[in-house]
Amino acid sequence: MFFNSISSKLATVGLSFTIPIATMLSLMIAAKQKDINFATQENLGNRYQMPLEGIMEGLSQHRIATQRAAFGDSESAQELPLLRKKIEQSLAELNAINSKIGPDLQFTPDGLGKRKREEFTAERLTQDLTAFLAQDVSQIKTSEYPRFFSHIRTMITHAGDTSNLILDPDLDSYYLMDVTLLALPQIEDRIQEIATFVESIYQSGTISNSQRIQASVYAAFLKEADLDRVVLSSQTALNEDQNFYGINTSMQKTLPIGLELFKQSIDPTIAELKVLAEGPSPKSFDITKFRVMIDRDLKNTYDYHKLAIDELNNLLFARIGDIEANKSQAIIWTMLSLALSVVLFVAIAISLTRRVSRISQATRMIAGGNLAVRVGAQGGDELGHLARSFDQMTDNVERLNKEIAHKNADLQDVNQNLEQIVAERTVTINTILDNVKFGFLLIGRDLLLREGFSKSCHDLLEPQNKLRQGMAFREVFQLQGHRSIPLYESFLEQAFEDFLPEEMTLQQLPKRLKIGARILSIQVTSVKHAGQITNLLFTITDATNLEKAERENTKHKVLVRLLREIEAFRNYLEETKTRLTLARQLIRTGDQLKVRAELHTIKGNTAAFDLMDIAALVHNIEDLPDIEVDSIDMIQKEFELFLEENFEILQISFQGEGQDTLTIEQKHLDDIVVRIRGTKSNDELVSTVDNWVADMRYKQARVLIGALPEYGERLAQRFEKSVDIKLVGADTRMDPEVMRPIMHSLIHLVRNSIDHGMESSDERLDCQKSAKGTILIHCEALNDAWQVTFADDGRGINVTKVIQKALKSGHLSEESLTTMSYDQKLSLIFLSGMSTSENITDISGRGVGMSAVHHAVEEASGTLTVSSKEGQGTTIQIRIPRARESVYKKAS
Repeated sequence: MFFNSISSKLATVGLSFTIPIATMLSLMIAAKQKDINFATQENLGNRYQMPLEGIMEGLSQHRIATQRAAFGDSESAQELPLLRKKIEQSLAELNAINSKIGPDLQFTPDGLGKRKREEFTAERLTQDLTAFLAQDVSQIKTSEYPRFFSHIRTMITHAGDTSNLILDPDLDSYYLMDVTLLALPQIEDRIQEIATFVESIYQSGTISNSQRIQASVYAAFLKEADLDRVVLSSQTALNEDQNFYGINTSMQKTLPIGLELFKQSIDPTIAELKVLAEGPSPKSFDITKFRVMIDRDLKNTYDYHKLAIDELNNLLFARIGDIEANKSQAIIWTMLSLALSVVLFVAIAISLTRRVSRISQATRMIAGGNLAVRVGAQGGDELGHLARSFDQMTDNVERLNKEIAHKNADLQDVNQNLEQIVAERTVTINTILDNVKFGFLLIGRDLLLREGFSKSCHDLLEPQNKLRQGMAFREVFQLQGHRSIPLYESFLEQAFEDFLPEEMTLQQLPKRLKIGARILSIQVTSVKHAGQITNLLFTITDATNLEKAERENTKHKVLVRLLREIEAFRNYLEETKTRLTLARQLIRTGDQLKVRAELHTIKGNTAAFDLMDIAALVHNIEDLPDIEVDSIDMIQKEFELFLEENFEILQISFQGEGQDTLTIEQKHLDDIVVRIRGTKSNDELVSTVDNWVADMRYKQARVLIGALPEYGERLAQRFEKSVDIKLVGADTRMDPEVMRPIMHSLIHLVRNSIDHGMESSDERLDCQKSAKGTILIHCEALNDAWQVTFADDGRGINVTKVIQKALKSGHLSEESLTTMSYDQKLSLIFLSGMSTSENITDISGRGVGMSAVHHAVEEASGTLTVSSKEGQGTTIQIRIPRARESVYKKAS
């Protein structure tokens, strides 16, 4: 047999030591490679951005040249073919790089579809832009340019999202990413807007008050939102560079020069805008000078953009090179160590096996009666002593007895040395346990602390805890009075029984605990002896900084998302202020049910924007037996603190005046001019202006509905359900004053549908449905009303269960039930307290969500109808009447 020989056993022992080394090496390589792949993916995002920047630069120049040519500038007209060729060359570069790395950055139908960006493809941009540029200059509509800029910026955003750039872990490259991905595309867009704006004013020869205001706004945004951000982020990247992989010489040398040129170019333009805004007449404005400044601004901005992208790539390459070097060094040293170990092992094994073989042969000969045999082995170790003993044994018995006595004495010395070695090793182990930063402790079958825990346990579990042998598990981790302690102790007892897998017992214990000011990470493994679990080993580490970093990362993601949906977020804040004010009034009148309905709506919409701390606060206040004004003030204070902490990023104050920002396109201004010229009387003029102003105040349904679709999909994932939320009529324009409360109350319908109405994928397949459920929100603007239809294809409303709940809660009597139609029975779901859920969670169960929807519709003098078929789904239709009031009457 293989394991019968000493050599095979030694080989097995040696091999067993190589297994953990190889495992650790492979894990280390995998971890390093993950970091390399992360940075490499970021580099792909930069590569994809370069041709997009080239298109954007050429299109900016083309837009300015087109406008100047339209005003009679022959030189600009001659530049248009060259600019078109430049743009087409950049389009070709985009399509080439898209074919290479587009799939890696999810520029695919599936990848774009997940982010609702299906139309933002390289092919679509190439097709539309090529057709646009092929037109004669007299046919080009300048109003089409913003659509292309929006397309390009959305593709840049998508590349940033999918290439990890937005999640860059190092501060120097993160802030440089902010410059290339966000700040510079924004200022590039604004500069060409400013150029066309100023050009049109100069050509008209007059400037209105609104245009003076617009010029001032452009100057302010160019300074505070654009220039200051680029300078601050660039300087931060330079300052932080030394803290990551050493100072990058290239960036420290070239970036400040490019930044200074960029800043020196933008500052005069800001000053000229202020002159235009405050000057007496545009006729005295030096348009030639301003054109030169704009052309220089664009050139310096795009030059700095290319420079920043190059330096960001340098940072990424430096990171990759450093990680590659670390990985290579680790592999080389590991392999050298392993090779040296193998050489030493082979040498020792050969020496041992040869000498043992000679001793074994001599022993057999002596056993056969040949006392004259000699081993002839040399050496000072145990094998050498044994060999000499066998040689001396053949001399005479007396001498052999003496040798045996001598060996006994040697054996006692060895025992004493062994005890000393054991004592020394014990001291070493205790020293390690006293100085290691991790906490190690054992919990026995009686759930009491065993002797021998590491010294760090005292620091990690708070000094005042005074750990001692025999302390109960709940005392060790300061869980006295915790409502989950019986469950935790049950899991521990089941682990000792060793009947269920560890993932069903030990893995159910909390991974992190808050003890004092620390967040501790807890890992539990079983310790076995003779096949039986004797103790549970708890490994404790301080995860406070990790927890803080995770929270900061989550906060950054929330802020990025809010910036993308800033208009919807502003609408949400205005609605929240209104609801908080109404809640205070309802508290004073004693209507606690309506107070809870308002808070329930606030909680849902707050969670939709990922403000989970505020949502949790509202949820806890809902649990109070009586809600006071102080609690409402507490909620408002949390909103104020959040906005104050992030004002530099969001530029929003909770105490702001809350005035909506209206963006009016040139075609809308042209439209009102035509309509005014067609009026025949003052009354008709007032009516025409009224209708036009009302239309301008309206907002798209997608803005009013905010983050609801994305929140619904995340909520479905939390419930392990597959749901597709579709918004139809997203561009429908609605009066925000009337429809904002209605649209915000839709969150209750989405939550109820996902929690109660939607089946799991397996249940849906069993019912012959598609595995993925659908929620449809359809917004329409009718002649006399706005109509919102909410429909899902879930299990429908269980009318019997609703009736039972209504009878039990006293909302319905047996007598009235006999006269009710089926539709009237369905409408019982809108009564307060009519939840069919058995438990109250942070999602549902209070019975106020549907009543909040009904209340919002009722306040808007609307109607609400519901239809449902069990097993097929539910449809709820909301109609809100449209009523226009003269803006002049409102003003008076």
